[in-house]
Amino acid sequence: PQDYADLKEHLSQRILAEIDRFVPGFSERVVFRVLGTPLSNRDFLQASEGGIYGTEKTLRNIGPFSLPVRSPLPGLFQCGASTIAPGINGVSRSGLAAAAAALDCRPEDLLTATGQALRIHPAEDPGAWPQELRPAAAGG
Repeated sequence: PQDYADLKEHLSQRILAEIDRFVPGFSERVVFRVLGTPLSNRDFLQASEGGIYGTEKTLRNIGPFSLPVRSPLPGLFQCGASTIAPGINGVSRSGLAAAAAALDCRPEDLLTATGQALRIHPAEDPGAWPQELRPAAAGG
């Protein structure tokens, strides 16, 4: 209904205006946006009562009946609250499982590989980034 579309547009504008307060000009650079609400979650995701933690968990869609990490399409892997389990832990585990499936390794290999290190770079200063990250940040 038009009232719902108008409400979503109004909320989108409010959100963008708030971001513009902290990042001036942000809204001018947005090329696509869509606002989801609990009604969107309910109607498009079949999320129980519009919840944000994936599909409703019933005996028909948990365990062996949940969405598989490896999809029927070659090279397409799925993760999220509708695969392994809902909640932060389940979603994190599903992401790890999807990455392991994509890389054809065990999840443990991704957690224990030698040479891994967490690197944090200041987002507001691309000049401080390592050279290999700069082209990606510049869109190239």
